[in-house]
Amino acid sequence: MVYFDNKYIELYMEPQESIFYYQLKIEDKYFKHMCVRNGNNIYTPYGYGGYQTNIKDPKTFYQALMQYEDYCRSMDVELETIKWHPYNTVVKQCLFDTIKSDRKLVCVDLTMTKEQRWDTYAANTRNILRKDGYTVERTDDIDTFIKMYENTMDRHKTSKFYYFKRDYYEKLMAIDGVEMYSVFHDCKLLTMGIFFLSSETASYHLSGSNLKYRNLNGNYYLLETLFDIAQSRGKTNFLLGGGTTNERFDSLLLFKQKFSKNTRDYYKTEMRFV
Repeated sequence: MVYFDNKYIELYMEPQESIFYYQLKIEDKYFKHMCVRNGNNIYTPYGYGGYQTNIKDPKTFYQALMQYEDYCRSMDVELETIKWHPYNTVVKQCLFDTIKSDRKLVCVDLTMTKEQRWDTYAANTRNILRKDGYTVERTDDIDTFIKMYENTMDRHKTSKFYYFKRDYYEKLMAIDGVEMYSVFHDCKLLTMGIFFLSSETASYHLSGSNLKYRNLNGNYYLLETLFDIAQSRGKTNFLLGGGTTNERFDSLLLFKQKFSKNTRDYYKTEMRFV
């Protein structure tokens, strides 16, 4: 999974930060964690994370968790903050100092057939997707993507946190499973997006639109095509994420819900080791 790739984590590290990695093996069982260390604090980078384990027995899991906590103390870690991947159920097995779920993340079930999926779409969404003249192509045109993405962020008056330097995109696109796609209508470039396709759950990452052709609804075709691509590669779920805020009627969240009413909680936890 891209979120647990050290090359991905390094994209979000400041010069004074380092990768924090822990792994415990018990025969064929494991408990591991990778995140960013800043002084005495550790945290997941942009996106999602959490402990990775194949331990099912509650007693063995508890023992592994206690050993992890002892290791953190031995390494002078004082506070851990985790933003959990919505398909990581380990969060429900741990006792944290604080646990918050302040927003919903939209997920598309790819175990359904395309026809079954379409039955869940709003009528207007189906009508848009029936129109002809659209093509979707894989690309590596970073410069065009940056221009389109930043224009979109400017229009939404998005925080500077969501703007990145060019070398960010170069390093991101070099990670296995990260792919970029473009949507065209009658040779006009409408929209572009970056997706993570290396694990069982595919994920949307970033996208931008040509504001001149917003009325042509390129984002609908981008997402629908990526659902098909992910499904053809055996992915079982597609994580679209949430909105730009935790508001119930956030415009981005409402757009994503046109493709699925399935949601998962976005959990953020804190644990102190002192």
